Amino acid sequence: MPIFYMICGIPASGKSTVAQEIASTENAVVLSSDEIRRELYKRKMYNRNQNEETFKLLRSRLTETFSSGKNIVIDAINRRKSERKQYAERAKKKGYYTICVYCKKDSGYALYANRMRNGAKRVPDKVVLKNHQLFVPPDESEGWDEIRINDGNKYSIEVEHQKSKHDIKN
Repeated sequence: MPIFYMICGIPASGKSTVAQEIASTENAVVLSSDEIRRELYKRKMYNRNQNEETFKLLRSRLTETFSSGKNIVIDAINRRKSERKQYAERAKKKGYYTICVYCKKDSGYALYANRMRNGAKRVPDKVVLKNHQLFVPPDESEGWDEIRINDGNKYSIEVEHQKSKHDIKN
Protein backbone atom coordinates (compact mmCIF):
# COMPACT_ATOMS: atom_id res chain seq x y z
CA MET A 1 0.00 0.00 0.00
CA PRO A 2 1.45 3.38 -0.92
CA ILE A 3 1.97 5.96 1.82
CA PHE A 4 0.86 9.59 1.85
CA TYR A 5 2.79 11.87 4.23
CA MET A 6 1.53 15.30 5.21
CA ILE A 7 4.28 17.41 6.77
CA CYS A 8 2.99 20.32 8.82
CA GLY A 9 4.40 22.96 11.15
CA ILE A 10 5.27 26.62 11.34
CA PRO A 11 7.91 28.16 9.05
CA ALA A 12 11.49 27.09 9.89
CA SER A 13 10.36 24.10 11.94
CA GLY A 14 12.24 21.59 9.81
CA LYS A 15 9.45 20.50 7.47
CA SER A 16 11.55 20.42 4.31
CA THR A 17 14.37 18.56 6.04
CA VAL A 18 11.93 15.93 7.31
CA ALA A 19 10.27 15.74 3.87
CA GLN A 20 13.63 15.06 2.21
CA GLU A 21 14.54 12.42 4.81
CA ILE A 22 11.25 10.63 4.20
CA ALA A 23 11.65 10.93 0.43
CA SER A 24 15.09 9.35 0.52
CA THR A 25 14.17 6.50 2.88
CA GLU A 26 10.69 5.79 1.49
CA ASN A 27 11.35 6.47 -2.22
CA ALA A 28 8.66 9.16 -2.16
CA VAL A 29 7.82 12.09 -4.39
CA VAL A 30 7.95 15.44 -2.56
CA LEU A 31 5.44 18.14 -3.47
CA SER A 32 6.60 21.34 -1.79
CA SER A 33 4.54 24.53 -1.72
CA ASP A 34 7.73 26.56 -1.24
CA GLU A 35 9.38 25.02 -4.30
CA ILE A 36 6.28 25.52 -6.44
CA ARG A 37 5.99 29.13 -5.23
CA ARG A 38 9.63 29.81 -6.15
CA GLU A 39 9.07 28.14 -9.51
CA LEU A 40 6.08 30.40 -10.27
CA TYR A 41 7.21 33.67 -8.67
CA LYS A 42 10.70 35.05 -8.31
CA ARG A 43 9.98 37.46 -5.44
CA LYS A 44 10.24 36.78 -1.76
CA MET A 45 6.82 38.04 -0.62
CA TYR A 46 3.61 36.71 -2.11
CA ASN A 47 0.04 37.90 -2.17
CA ARG A 48 -3.07 35.82 -1.52
CA ASN A 49 -3.78 35.22 -5.24
CA GLN A 50 -0.26 33.93 -5.80
CA ASN A 51 -0.60 31.65 -2.79
CA GLU A 52 -3.88 30.29 -4.18
CA GLU A 53 -2.21 29.63 -7.55
CA THR A 54 0.64 27.85 -5.79
CA PHE A 55 -1.73 25.45 -4.03
CA LYS A 56 -3.84 24.98 -7.14
CA LEU A 57 -0.72 23.74 -8.94
CA LEU A 58 0.28 21.61 -5.93
CA ARG A 59 -3.15 19.92 -5.94
CA SER A 60 -2.88 19.35 -9.70
CA ARG A 61 0.53 17.72 -9.29
CA LEU A 62 -0.85 15.67 -6.43
CA THR A 63 -3.57 14.30 -8.72
CA GLU A 64 -0.93 13.28 -11.26
CA THR A 65 1.23 11.68 -8.56
CA PHE A 66 -1.70 9.74 -7.07
CA SER A 67 -2.17 8.05 -10.44
CA SER A 68 1.44 6.82 -10.31
CA GLY A 69 0.86 4.92 -7.06
CA LYS A 70 4.12 6.27 -5.61
CA ASN A 71 4.64 7.29 -2.00
CA ILE A 72 3.95 11.02 -1.61
CA VAL A 73 5.15 13.72 0.75
CA ILE A 74 3.35 17.09 0.94
CA ASP A 75 5.69 19.73 2.38
CA ALA A 76 3.73 22.83 3.44
CA ILE A 77 2.69 24.70 6.60
CA ASN A 78 -0.81 23.13 6.53
CA ARG A 79 -1.89 25.08 9.59
CA ARG A 80 -5.64 24.42 9.36
CA LYS A 81 -7.35 21.20 10.36
CA SER A 82 -9.85 21.54 7.51
CA GLU A 83 -7.07 21.61 4.89
CA ARG A 84 -5.25 18.63 6.37
CA LYS A 85 -8.49 16.66 6.66
CA GLN A 86 -9.22 17.17 2.96
CA TYR A 87 -5.78 15.84 2.04
CA ALA A 88 -6.20 12.81 4.32
CA GLU A 89 -9.62 12.00 2.87
CA ARG A 90 -8.39 12.38 -0.70
CA ALA A 91 -5.35 10.15 -0.10
CA LYS A 92 -7.46 7.44 1.56
CA LYS A 93 -9.89 7.44 -1.37
CA LYS A 94 -6.89 6.76 -3.61
CA GLY A 95 -5.88 3.78 -1.47
CA TYR A 96 -3.04 5.40 0.49
CA TYR A 97 -2.05 4.82 4.09
CA THR A 98 -1.94 8.32 5.64
CA ILE A 99 0.63 9.76 8.02
CA CYS A 100 0.70 13.32 9.32
CA VAL A 101 4.12 14.43 10.54
CA TYR A 102 3.91 17.46 12.83
CA CYS A 103 7.15 19.43 13.10
CA LYS A 104 6.49 20.79 16.57
CA LYS A 105 8.74 23.77 17.32
CA ASP A 106 8.19 26.82 19.46
CA SER A 107 8.41 30.30 17.95
CA GLY A 108 11.82 30.97 19.53
CA TYR A 109 13.37 27.94 17.85
CA ALA A 110 11.72 28.76 14.52
CA LEU A 111 12.84 32.41 14.62
CA TYR A 112 16.42 31.31 15.32
CA ALA A 113 16.36 28.64 12.60
CA ASN A 114 14.82 31.12 10.16
CA ARG A 115 17.60 33.65 10.81
CA MET A 116 20.16 30.94 10.00
CA ARG A 117 18.61 30.42 6.55
CA ASN A 118 20.11 31.90 3.41
CA GLY A 119 18.41 33.58 0.47
CA ALA A 120 14.90 32.75 -0.65
CA LYS A 121 14.22 30.28 2.17
CA ARG A 122 14.29 32.99 4.84
CA VAL A 123 10.91 34.54 5.61
CA PRO A 124 10.10 37.70 7.60
CA ASP A 125 9.89 37.15 11.37
CA LYS A 126 6.28 38.33 11.32
CA VAL A 127 5.38 35.39 9.05
CA VAL A 128 6.88 32.92 11.54
CA LEU A 129 5.05 34.57 14.45
CA LYS A 130 1.71 34.83 12.63
CA ASN A 131 1.81 31.18 11.63
CA HIS A 132 2.79 30.16 15.15
CA GLN A 133 -0.23 32.03 16.49
CA LEU A 134 -2.65 30.55 13.93
CA PHE A 135 -1.31 26.99 13.70
CA VAL A 136 -3.67 24.27 14.95
CA PRO A 137 -1.86 21.00 15.81
CA PRO A 138 -3.12 17.87 14.04
CA ASP A 139 -5.33 15.35 15.82
CA GLU A 140 -7.18 12.13 15.10
CA SER A 141 -10.37 13.93 14.00
CA GLU A 142 -8.60 14.72 10.72
CA GLY A 143 -8.66 11.03 9.80
CA TRP A 144 -4.94 10.15 9.76
CA ASP A 145 -3.86 6.53 10.11
CA GLU A 146 -0.90 7.86 12.15
CA ILE A 147 0.26 11.16 13.59
CA ARG A 148 3.99 11.47 14.18
CA ILE A 149 5.69 14.22 16.13
CA ASN A 150 9.08 15.71 15.26
CA ASP A 151 9.96 17.92 18.22
CA GLY A 152 13.59 18.57 17.44
CA ASN A 153 14.90 15.07 17.85
CA LYS A 154 15.80 13.01 14.82
CA TYR A 155 12.60 12.27 12.87
CA SER A 156 12.54 8.58 13.67
CA ILE A 157 13.09 8.89 17.43
CA GLU A 158 9.68 10.04 18.66
CA VAL A 159 6.63 8.54 17.03
CA GLU A 160 3.20 9.27 18.42
CA HIS A 161 0.32 7.16 17.11
CA GLN A 162 -3.18 8.60 17.14
CA LYS A 163 -2.57 11.07 19.95
CA SER A 164 -5.42 13.20 21.19
CA LYS A 165 -5.45 16.95 20.71
CA HIS A 166 -4.57 17.37 24.39
CA ASP A 167 -1.59 15.02 24.19
CA ILE A 168 -0.20 16.68 21.06
CA LYS A 169 -0.25 20.12 22.65
CA ASN A 170 1.61 18.88 25.73
